Amino acid sequence: MIRVCRVRKRGDGYVASCEDETNGLGTDGATCTEGADCAPGFDCIAGDKGGTCRRYCCSGSCAAQTAHNGGPTFCDIRKLVDFTEHLVPVCLPLKTCKLLQAGQCGDTETCAVVTEKGDTGCVEIGNANVGDSCESQHCAAGLTCFGSPGDRRCYKLCKVDGADCGPTQKCTTGAVFQDTTFGVCNDD
Repeated sequence: MIRVCRVRKRGDGYVASCEDETNGLGTDGATCTEGADCAPGFDCIAGDKGGTCRRYCCSGSCAAQTAHNGGPTFCDIRKLVDFTEHLVPVCLPLKTCKLLQAGQCGDTETCAVVTEKGDTGCVEIGNANVGDSCESQHCAAGLTCFGSPGDRRCYKLCKVDGADCGPTQKCTTGAVFQDTTFGVCNDD
């Protein structure tokens, strides 16, 4: 028996719950059908090809974590197999891309800044618009999620020398962009 903490449904909400489990050995990238198939610190995330064990990243960072293939990871929200209506923060393999360039990601993905170091990667396209919280939903295409965990919002990506922003806005870049020809639209 292994004592593990997992997200569990309680009433109308979700809570962290510590329980004894017998078979939780799956680590990053392992196939799973339920959370109990994954090792402590991991949970079973729903995907197109079934469930996959991924490490929790409750702090908002995966800087010290590598993917099962040895590559870099980033913290994103995904649906649990056990509760498909609930999203949790997990470390995902980084699929690199170039901002604002078509064809860089899959049909249901967009390229965004995904780490505090400015790495870019493909993330699911969501319904959150500019200014909306991206704590529990993904931003729409062409947007990126910035801020501290608990206060992250969607911002419109732009080219610094382009006309991507509104008439009262300016495209500003910063240290979070590795390629400073890109930025986000801010009020002038």
